[in-house]
Amino acid sequence: RIAQPRSREDRFTAQRAARMMSVQHRLAARIFRIQIQHIDAHLVSGHIDGIGLVTAIDDLGASWHLEIQAPNELAKFIARKGSIAVNGVSLTVNSVRDDANGSAIFEINIIPHTHQVTTMRLLRKGARVNLEIDLLARYIERMLGKESK
Repeated sequence: RIAQPRSREDRFTAQRAARMMSVQHRLAARIFRIQIQHIDAHLVSGHIDGIGLVTAIDDLGASWHLEIQAPNELAKFIARKGSIAVNGVSLTVNSVRDDANGSAIFEINIIPHTHQVTTMRLLRKGARVNLEIDLLARYIERMLGKESK
């Protein structure tokens, strides 16, 4: 069930046309109203931005703590409480620190459900992982880069 907006100011309405096939294979046009509340998710596209290295993994009993080293070119896009996809799994960054060589080491926590239903359970120290930064971070970096030129 979709939560309804509290007021008219909290709502954005858009329309899109869609074609639907009936049981008799006839097409019919319909207009759907889409209400967008807010973005409450990590936006990813499935494109790999870089390769990270698992530098630590600890079983904490109720969860797993991982440290991953991200390459220099991705370091500026990783922020505490931000999002990053690791091997296609969208995760929250618990902390991040810059390394002397320009890379970033970030920490994530894997909850039991994520551990069970993803390949996160197969990771070991020294494993290489695919990293994807947040889509909004890419657009912001592009826009800021255009302003400075």
